Amino acid sequence: MKRLSETYIELGIAFDFPIEIKDAKGCKTYCEESDGYWNKREYDANGNETYYEDSEGYWNKRKYDAKGKVTYCEESDGYWNKREYDDKGNETYYEDSDGYWNKREYDADGSITYYETSWGYKEGTPSSQTEDSQVKSESEYKRLEDTISELKQDKERLDWLLKNCLIKELDFEWVHDSRETIDEAMKGEL
Repeated sequence: MKRLSETYIELGIAFDFPIEIKDAKGCKTYCEESDGYWNKREYDANGNETYYEDSEGYWNKRKYDAKGKVTYCEESDGYWNKREYDDKGNETYYEDSDGYWNKREYDADGSITYYETSWGYKEGTPSSQTEDSQVKSESEYKRLEDTISELKQDKERLDWLLKNCLIKELDFEWVHDSRETIDEAMKGEL
């Protein structure tokens, strides 16, 4: 990017350093120092800085929620982070490009009641971990165990069919619908 001081010199406009330009709301959009360093900024309608760039090649972009909280930030070196907030503006989730994340839950007064990180640290009890959700988890676990057991039996059935019937192509839907018939054949009842 061409420095503003170079343009001023070309146009014969007198100036002093630092050169600063502000938008109608008073937010600094450009600044240039006498050593050639400059930076420029862009803002959203609420005055939140959405873009920053400087003469050393660094830049960052930011997005905000309706309350002015940063929800996403990306930097020129590839680093990024994103955040989520509850209705009261408390940060409930954070994640970054390094693989780190954390989750937080709050009580009505805004005090942290649960905190968990990608490093395995946990403090408090998540609100989702109630007696009902534990029962649901236990029933889901039982259902999963039953499914695994049924799959093991299906493998035994398939092995028997392949060994005894010389099946080269297998219709898995037929095997599913024919479990009892296959079981009887395996016991020698057919």
